[in-house]
Amino acid sequence: MSIQNQGWWGLFILLASCMLPLSIRVAPKVTLQSHVEGAVSCLGCNPLILGQPLNINKAPIEHLISLPYIGEKRAKDIVSYRTKFGDFKKLEDLDAVRGIGPKTLARLQPYIVIE
Repeated sequence: MSIQNQGWWGLFILLASCMLPLSIRVAPKVTLQSHVEGAVSCLGCNPLILGQPLNINKAPIEHLISLPYIGEKRAKDIVSYRTKFGDFKKLEDLDAVRGIGPKTLARLQPYIVIE
């Protein structure tokens, strides 16, 4: 293969990669209310935005998607499992959801709680 042909392949790969779909996560709508000067509450917002862990038993799909290593399908699987079998009793129970193994569970632990 000549040097000129290699240049065309590089251009082709660059153009092809530009046409691949991007996965863009939508930022949730946040409604802030101030009841007392200096105090702000967030109605229906994702606690991860405020640096708080997410309650895995109460979180809607939109909040679950914002967890690292969790996409839309896995978030739906979590909600489906929760609906079918009830609330998770401990963090390790999340391992029963298809696609979440010990490695993913270990990565999620700083971001989730069970209440």
